[in-house]
Amino acid sequence: QRCEQLSADGQRRLSRVLKTLQPAIAQRGRLPLRTWLEHTWLSLGGPNQAYALGDLDQPPRYWDLLEANERGGDLSDMVDFERRVARLYAKPEESADARVHIMTMHKAKGLEFDHVILPGLDRVGRSSGNDIMIWYERVSGDGATDLLLSPIAERGADKDPIYEFVKREQAIKDRLEETRLLYVACTRAIKRLSLVGCAQCEPGTQDLKAPAASALLSRIWDTIAAQAEIIQPSSGVPVHTAAVAPLKRLRFTEE
Repeated sequence: QRCEQLSADGQRRLSRVLKTLQPAIAQRGRLPLRTWLEHTWLSLGGPNQAYALGDLDQPPRYWDLLEANERGGDLSDMVDFERRVARLYAKPEESADARVHIMTMHKAKGLEFDHVILPGLDRVGRSSGNDIMIWYERVSGDGATDLLLSPIAERGADKDPIYEFVKREQAIKDRLEETRLLYVACTRAIKRLSLVGCAQCEPGTQDLKAPAASALLSRIWDTIAAQAEIIQPSSGVPVHTAAVAPLKRLRFTEE
């Protein structure tokens, strides 16, 4: 009944889309998520109708991200995936004479730049969660290598002391590695280094609140906290709302 309420043009479009979507839905779970969605997108004519010729190399970046976040033929955390998509940028033109390079701290190792900007130092990464099995190698006092191995405690049972110890050791190790990585990133600068992060004030006071322990900003907080200046926003500052991209209809062609 709803289909009959569509215009003749709308019914033709719906009929064409259903010829692709109905078989695709029947194949869900039988193919890897990337293969399944990419094949469906190609069958709908996405590359030929939604992108200009110069942009055809951009969609694979989305497919790569989708493949990296697939768990058992689906996305286990849709909110986190959408957040990652929002941070996914188009691939820069290789022929462009770029004066600005955007890269991760890992890729910056061994390179040097006149000016280095490290943004978002107040942000925290994803929690590692609780693995089913964790292990940790350490060197004992007599020089021997010990292996600590522990499974996660069953639901409702007391926490396993070995599991909690290994987890704390891993957290310390990760924190030290992140601090080393921050040092490497800072030493890439030749002339000027800009460290960017946001801190909040304690409720009802002008005292700055220390950043989360997992944030890179916490590594240097004791040194820079006394130099921080609180900036009060002006009441006359205009509020900008994000522009919503308009929907675009793909060109309909008779088969």
